[in-house]
Amino acid sequence: MNYLVILISLIITSTAFSSTCKQGNLRWLTDAKLHQSVENICLTKSKKFIISKKCGKNCQNQIKKKVSKVKAIPHGTIGSPGFKLCRIIGGNGRLVQLNRNGWSNKSLCYFKDESFVEISYLLKEQSRI
Repeated sequence: MNYLVILISLIITSTAFSSTCKQGNLRWLTDAKLHQSVENICLTKSKKFIISKKCGKNCQNQIKKKVSKVKAIPHGTIGSPGFKLCRIIGGNGRLVQLNRNGWSNKSLCYFKDESFVEISYLLKEQSRI
């Protein structure tokens, strides 16, 4: 009986998470070379920020933990606070163009496993401290 409850809750959880995901095209420049990829892109629970499907609930919890340890983002005249926060927690900021229903510009924080979150999501989490 317990296995059935766990199985049903897993199905409901994965269905709820995947229902907000959709394939999207990303493109960006690195050293004057155009790169493109097709990714499964999801919305956070609030539906305000995009994250990669690879960055599920566990990834988001890890990000919240790392961001909560950052008491202040070093300010200076060069670089955005969001990209600095991304680097502090071990990510790499990237400006991309996203096409889900038309092209839009996004700032994303990529991690070693190629999962990503929107940089504004990091700033929102950091502002909660």
